[in-house]
Amino acid sequence: MVMLQRTLACLVLCGALGTAYAQDVVPDLGPEEVIAPEVARREVEVPKIKSNDYELGIYLGMYSVEDFGTNPLAGLYFAYHLTEDIFLGGLFGYSPVSDDTSQFFESATGQPISRLVDDTLSYYEVFVGYTFLPGEVYTGEGKGWTTTGYVMGGLGSTELNDESNFTIMLGVGMRFVPIEWLAVHVDARDHVFGTDAASGGLGGTKTTHNLELSTGVTFFF
Repeated sequence: MVMLQRTLACLVLCGALGTAYAQDVVPDLGPEEVIAPEVARREVEVPKIKSNDYELGIYLGMYSVEDFGTNPLAGLYFAYHLTEDIFLGGLFGYSPVSDDTSQFFESATGQPISRLVDDTLSYYEVFVGYTFLPGEVYTGEGKGWTTTGYVMGGLGSTELNDESNFTIMLGVGMRFVPIEWLAVHVDARDHVFGTDAASGGLGGTKTTHNLELSTGVTFFF
């Protein structure tokens, strides 16, 4: 019995010594190293519209004259960027007008009445614009285009059928700037004015909404 107790005591002592030795020889690995991924950042050049910039260009499109059909349009565009968001400017547009597509009124005899003595329309307007939703379009190879939407409103005059008609203009558009000195515009405008021509020669003035859709190119300087 005494012999068994001694044997058990020796086994317990050997186990304790082995555990202590194992704890002593465990290597100190130090703090765990965190590997941070190396992401190469790509520099993208995006042109910006600056305040105090002037903008001059041309535009082409279609102009729908109420009661006289839709015809080609050409025009000049000028703007001064007061700030990065607000700009002032002017428009001059020209479009041919024809009775061939007009809606004729009939006289008491049933004969159609031609309401035009001049087959051209022209307008000039001054406006104020405000930009919104600035963004960027990336075209690859480290290049990008600046994009902005804008709203505009202005006053002016429209020459139609040898008459000068006070005009209110409301519009919306998008501007794309591929390089710092060039912009591409897409515009939709409503030119509102009253004219005797659209009344069919029967007297009175009719308020008309004349829609324009155009695209143009402008240069900054």
